[in-house]
Amino acid sequence: MIKEAERQFQSSMKSQDMVITHLELAKVYMKRDQALKTIETYQKGLESHPFEVHLYTGISRAYEIVNDPMNSNKLCKVVLNFDNTNVEAIATLASYHFYTNQPEIALRFYRRLIQCGVNNSELWNNVGLC
Repeated sequence: MIKEAERQFQSSMKSQDMVITHLELAKVYMKRDQALKTIETYQKGLESHPFEVHLYTGISRAYEIVNDPMNSNKLCKVVLNFDNTNVEAIATLASYHFYTNQPEIALRFYRRLIQCGVNNSELWNNVGLC
């Protein structure tokens, strides 16, 4: 069924290029464990929709999966330029700085999450560790 879904989404993109189609096709490639093809799909989407935050976030996730945190963080910063309250991008940057022994910078991002309204035990635990 995954192969059929891939064909249907590709056919849909030929008919009408929409952001949601790129997102769903990328999900299909992630299910097939093809992270590089996923990144390529998101980048094709960015060619026609250059300011779509969801596409940048998807590429960032894919880079995390292929263990490339530098590119993932660059894209998270791009996401924050478009949407400065994107919780996923802030959390990704915070965890990156925490695990690279920069707790002061991570603490800034964790505080920003608190300002965005995130209130859970994991966040407060990370603030305490910083």
